Amino acid sequence: MCERPVDHLLTSGDGHVAITKEFRDEKPSTWLQATSSGRRAFANYLANLEKVLKWVPPLPRED
Repeated sequence: MCERPVDHLLTSGDGHVAITKEFRDEKPSTWLQATSSGRRAFANYLANLEKVLKWVPPLPRED
């Protein structure tokens, strides 16, 4: 199990996230940025999620 929410991004090695580490005012900083392949993968994920959600019936309204 990951101890921090971003640990899986740091160890996945799929190239979807660019990681930059530096020091600012003598404090470590880590920056994460989606790469072009990461943005494409996320767009594909959203498109597939939309397809799945079209199969889910709407909830009944409580008027």
